Amino acid sequence: MADANTEEDYSEFHRRIETYVADVEAHLKLPAGTVGFLGTSRDSDFVFVLKLCGVIEPLAKEAVRESIRRAIEHPKTATAGSEALMKAINDLGIDRLRTILFEFGAIDGKDSSFVQALFSVRNRYAHHIANAVLSVREVCEKIAAEPNGDRQLLKKLLCWDARNDPPTDFVDHLRVFMFYNVIFLLRSTLHIAKPLPVPPGVLGALFQDRAAQGTATS
Repeated sequence: MADANTEEDYSEFHRRIETYVADVEAHLKLPAGTVGFLGTSRDSDFVFVLKLCGVIEPLAKEAVRESIRRAIEHPKTATAGSEALMKAINDLGIDRLRTILFEFGAIDGKDSSFVQALFSVRNRYAHHIANAVLSVREVCEKIAAEPNGDRQLLKKLLCWDARNDPPTDFVDHLRVFMFYNVIFLLRSTLHIAKPLPVPPGVLGALFQDRAAQGTATS
């Protein structure tokens, strides 16, 4: 009985993942499977990381734009410089984008650390072609061995926040964990980038006011 329940739980989990993936692909106008196939692709780690980052960055930018738009377009906070601020978002790097999303409460600390770690690996790959043959784990170990290098990159990529080291099985399946962590991150940012429509009338005004309060207190 327990085995049957476990199998059903896994099936439900993967149904949800497929839904999240389809939503992201539709929103970014990507061919079906562009994101979903990343979980089982035979790409090198170098290509795998570049693709993950290429999906995260545009959606993170949209989420930041939407979060700020909600704040500055509210009657109580709108300013003459709002349009210039919205345009400036296009020039923000991923580190600033993730920080804003965290400060707005759109992502949590684990997601923020995951993005920081993922793009640290991406940058190391991108800045020297010799690194392209290294696995993600090898890149993390290389960075950790440097003076002042981040020794927590593997933990961050796994979203492992316990004090002890993650189990070997987790590290051995690092790409699987990275894929699922990206999907859950994308789900959170898509919820911000593509908000529910505001209802009309008094209810709409209340909705906007509550949204602005939530932004102010995040």
